[in-house]
Amino acid sequence: MAIEPRGRDVDDPSAIAAAALLLIVAGAIWLIMPVYMGAAADSLQLDESEIGSLAAADFAGLALASLLAPLWIRRVNWRVASSIGLSFMLLGNTASVYADSFNILAVIRFATEFAGGAVASVALASLADTTRTDRNFALAIAAQTVFGTVALLGLPYLVARWGVDSVFVCLVVVTLLVFLSVPYLTRQGTAHTVPSAGSKRTVLLPFLGLIGMTLFFSNIGAIWAYIERIGAAAGLMATYIGQALAISNVVALIGALTAAFVGDRFGHLRPLMMVAVLQLAAVGLLNVRLDAMTFVLALSVYGFFWNFAIPFQMTATANADPSGRLIVLATAFQGAGAALGPGLVALLIRPGSFSAVYLVAAVCSVICLLLFAVVVRASESAK
Repeated sequence: MAIEPRGRDVDDPSAIAAAALLLIVAGAIWLIMPVYMGAAADSLQLDESEIGSLAAADFAGLALASLLAPLWIRRVNWRVASSIGLSFMLLGNTASVYADSFNILAVIRFATEFAGGAVASVALASLADTTRTDRNFALAIAAQTVFGTVALLGLPYLVARWGVDSVFVCLVVVTLLVFLSVPYLTRQGTAHTVPSAGSKRTVLLPFLGLIGMTLFFSNIGAIWAYIERIGAAAGLMATYIGQALAISNVVALIGALTAAFVGDRFGHLRPLMMVAVLQLAAVGLLNVRLDAMTFVLALSVYGFFWNFAIPFQMTATANADPSGRLIVLATAFQGAGAALGPGLVALLIRPGSFSAVYLVAAVCSVICLLLFAVVVRASESAK
């Protein structure tokens, strides 16, 4: 028996916009991570180890909440859950302003992002339930990209004057604004069923999709962690590298909007095959004798298909999950991949060479494509 959404339907434009806003505030700390880490290091006099631990506290809270979400996401009123999550985020970001030591701040950040993980889970479940899932995930990612670009451009000026406290105050303001969208969120999603023992659709398929996302983000993490060093080794100035990154961020926004336009016209596998081929080409460009134009071109191609791919991966995984619960694990699996990629490179890299970066990115990209080929084909044959 279907569960009728009480209030707005998941496909209502205002409900989709509300879910996208929840996703922005839940992922804000990731989107502004470079500025946040630098501000925390300067304001609190943190060393490299403490910087890493503080970032880990934020991500650990987000990941743990995402891992627990399947237990409750289909049982609760989404407006109530998001209101509670946003309230704790407000409390946590406010408390962060008054934290005067690393240990206290780390605990507060863990708790704050644990609430953020709950908010992200509601947003992901709501978007996964929509009819045009590809388009709506793409629009949400585009909105995140716009927010991240504006924040990364504006926050450094505030940080220069008020330090890391300005980051937390901005997060408070954003959370308060997103609170206004909660009444537009649907109260509950559509019904989902657990497959019978004889069903062709098993829980294995969405987990293969989640592992594919992990590998895709390992590919991204490997490149993103070392891209500045790759540019510097090619003799490019720091200012030029910064400009190239800004250009790639704008192109990445176009990638997300293109995914929204394309939707399911070509299915899910063909776009992901194109992503793998052209991202491998971009990685290949980084491995040639780099000049300024080649660097921008490689970054732009890579960034475009980074954001272009995610909506198709999310939709393929959501379509493979008859329970409708496992898509909320995406945040945890993506975060694990973003950490795994640089970790693998660190084990393999040799002084003066970035071959390990390109190897990890390429291998992860190819295996990711193979996993999604299995997910998409198996899902199609089960219909």
